[in-house]
Amino acid sequence: MAEGELNEDNSFSLTRLEFNITSKCNLNCCYCANDFNLMSSKTLSLETMAHIMDRVGPEIVNFTGGEPTLERVLVPAIQAAKERGIIVQLDTHATTLTTRRIDDLVVAGVDRFHVSYSTTREKFREIRGVPKRLFHNLQRNLRHIAAIPSVELLCEAVLSTENYKDFPRLYKEVVDIGADEFQVQPLLPFGRADYKMLLPPGVMTEVIEGLYAIEDPRTPLKIWCSYITRCSPYADRVYKEERSTNKAIQSEQGRKQTGLSTGCLEGWTRLHIHNNGDVLICDLVNWPAIGNVYEKDILDIYNDTFLREVRATKPEACESCEYWHSCHNVCPATAFNMTGNLRTRFWDLYKLKDQQPIEIELSPKEVKIPPRPR
Repeated sequence: MAEGELNEDNSFSLTRLEFNITSKCNLNCCYCANDFNLMSSKTLSLETMAHIMDRVGPEIVNFTGGEPTLERVLVPAIQAAKERGIIVQLDTHATTLTTRRIDDLVVAGVDRFHVSYSTTREKFREIRGVPKRLFHNLQRNLRHIAAIPSVELLCEAVLSTENYKDFPRLYKEVVDIGADEFQVQPLLPFGRADYKMLLPPGVMTEVIEGLYAIEDPRTPLKIWCSYITRCSPYADRVYKEERSTNKAIQSEQGRKQTGLSTGCLEGWTRLHIHNNGDVLICDLVNWPAIGNVYEKDILDIYNDTFLREVRATKPEACESCEYWHSCHNVCPATAFNMTGNLRTRFWDLYKLKDQQPIEIELSPKEVKIPPRPR
């Protein structure tokens, strides 16, 4: 079963785990949704990760952070996953790696490299917080990965006010590098990211339209968390029935091909285990931790009352929507964080003025968001 596909009983299964093995990171990206601490000494142990993999039996495991390549436990953790027949994705900024280290990671068992490519060389210091010369390291490493037949290279760019005009160029550079996919992740205003960096959906739509106009079949596009769902005022401008970024979403049982994104799967098919053991529904927004693997079994956490409520609760306007299983209320975490109500419809957070770009109606300063676990 592919990730995101419904079971026969119209339910989902936990098929993917993300291990945030460390909070350390040697970059300082302004768009990062995770406000990580370079000095944090907490790291998930190999024994803990192996036990969780045995309990869940996931199809895919992500090793992420922080920057996971800073930790010695990474290679044995990758090897443990491969011994269990699990697909391994490594999330890395790849900026400070060497080609030899990349080869060692491939030998250990990495199947996919998921690398952030969110800025041009000119803005590298401004956006990523490190010298411009490291941009050349990044491109060298990406080309090296792309040349390895046994692995996939997925490049992701975070879409914000800081870089939205650069996206055609970023995409063309990624195509030239030879990446297998270019993923667009609209900024989520948590962690280091600021609400001022959040694009209005109208502008976001224009960027997405522009990318689809130049899409190259050698490097397909995938758009995550775009907010431009079927109930969006902009849906007709970007949705095409023949365009689907997730073939697992079928037309029957409400599993419509979305043509844009798979919808939110956090808490349905994925869980995130933080480096201190806390289990998070999503690592991009401030859902409260729903348990800790050092205190409770991972499957008991997955079946926790609150998480079951998250999966089962629909806003009234979504009750009869045929696209529910490819949307899940766009970003339920944002709706919950801003109102404290799981039945809040995401688009009710916005207002439309004379078909102009939609602006946030609720002030985030008025909402108390629980702090991220450390």
